[in-house]
Amino acid sequence: MKRSLLGLLLATLLACGVETATSTEEIRAPDRDEPAANAPRPAPGGDETKKTPAEPLPPAFDDERLAPFFEEKMKAARVPGMAAAVVKGGTVRWSHGYGLADIASKRPVTSDTLFMLASVSKPVNATALLTLLADPTRNVKLDDPIDAHLPFSVRNPRFTSVPITFRMLLTHTSSLIDGADFGNETVLGDAAMPLATWVQNYVRRSANWSASRPGTSWSYSSSATALAGLLVERISGMNLQDYCKKAVFEPLSMNESSWFLKGLDPSHIALPYDDDESGGFFTKGHHGYPDYPDGQLRTSAPQLARFVAMLLQRGEVDGKRVLPQASADEMRRVQHPDISQEQALSLYWDSIDETKVLGHNGADTGVSTDMWLDPAKNVGFVLLTNGTLYLDDNPPESEIEAMYDMNRKLLELAHAL
Repeated sequence: MKRSLLGLLLATLLACGVETATSTEEIRAPDRDEPAANAPRPAPGGDETKKTPAEPLPPAFDDERLAPFFEEKMKAARVPGMAAAVVKGGTVRWSHGYGLADIASKRPVTSDTLFMLASVSKPVNATALLTLLADPTRNVKLDDPIDAHLPFSVRNPRFTSVPITFRMLLTHTSSLIDGADFGNETVLGDAAMPLATWVQNYVRRSANWSASRPGTSWSYSSSATALAGLLVERISGMNLQDYCKKAVFEPLSMNESSWFLKGLDPSHIALPYDDDESGGFFTKGHHGYPDYPDGQLRTSAPQLARFVAMLLQRGEVDGKRVLPQASADEMRRVQHPDISQEQALSLYWDSIDETKVLGHNGADTGVSTDMWLDPAKNVGFVLLTNGTLYLDDNPPESEIEAMYDMNRKLLELAHAL
């Protein structure tokens, strides 16, 4: 195949220095200052096939064949539960859940089970920012300096005369890096520290900046995405949850999607699991961090698939426009081919076998996720799991291969539509 397992490992492990494990010294569940709006919730459980449209699905979707395949690959990948969805054009054609969302209670994963997205959250955060940049009444452009929208300056201390732009934040070229202390504030529950406080403290430390002039080199940066999320809040005058609900979630019918645990029903969320030394699983519970825009969004596979449909339809689904077509097209375009041949706007290009795909994956404690589009065929898929895989420093090749096999199968199903 065109893409080797080593290539998959390198691509997915980009997130390894980004999303970090929960500290056992910080286990608490504080309230947030910015409560998420209460969203209508589907009843837990139910028949995953209910989302199948009236148009018959191809034989490839026969669950008597699919279920054994996914169960085998989940076991090999060491993930207790997964949910997946397949999209063609503006329609979510199939979604299903397998395995367990909660091992102790034997609660199964269904289509409606919510998962933490880890870095798959980043394109959603970027979309929220792009809706603001596309609003002519706000007079803010992608290549504008960000300082004018913040109560503090954000500059690389080695290049104080070079402004940081919105485009730099969304392409990992700002020179703001994920330093050695990144992720140390992870706690159980939602973090108490306000996003603005975290960002201001973080950008002031010279150790969190690279030696490269802003705009000249690529370094994957979750901290830059957190800063982009703060800019959404500053420009919109709303917290990220409320603005995303208005600009992204409601138009896409993502009615049970939240950046915070507060406002969600925990019984609808898959618990994150890690391996224990005996070959089983353990969980520390649901966690969060003050830099939440870089990875803390929780939603279900079919809801995220609606977001995929919007990207495939160049900003619009069911007559509801989330992004102007020009902005949606910009998200696909390789931004700095002299620096990176893969980096688009928050998304990136990769390959599954011979197919060129656009999307993102994610890794966090107890979370491994994928979201990929094949724009040439106008299809895409979502794969959400509650197991630690991509985050491991040296995951067994068999686990990486099993996860890749599930990605391959979902793309195959999408191509069968």
